[in-house]
Amino acid sequence: MVVPFPIACGNCWSCKHELYSVCENSNPNSGIAENFFGHSTAGIFGYSRITGGYAGGQAEYARVPYADVGPIKIEDDLTDEQVLFLSDVFPTGTSAPTSATSRAVTRSPCSARARSGSSPSRAR
Repeated sequence: MVVPFPIACGNCWSCKHELYSVCENSNPNSGIAENFFGHSTAGIFGYSRITGGYAGGQAEYARVPYADVGPIKIEDDLTDEQVLFLSDVFPTGTSAPTSATSRAVTRSPCSARARSGSSPSRAR
């Protein structure tokens, strides 16, 4: 079983339009996110209180709200290495251009940051 970082309810307007990262029901602290970002976000595993305060981003065991929506069942014949990136940055990078082209956008700039917390604004 692979559990994506964003937590989605599957029933709100955003989820019904496959916009799971802005699920309207999974972030109990949506007001904090709205004040900070200007809009709410879904609850997200392993991040701060602003995204719901859910523990477990890369945990071996986690309590999964709305477990009937997000988790992906993995077949027994696939190794851990083969499914390692299913819930991390890779799907975001591959789904963004697909999502953008479905809305008649011809180009979509994409960028990724390292998981180490590196950022262009951080001096080394």
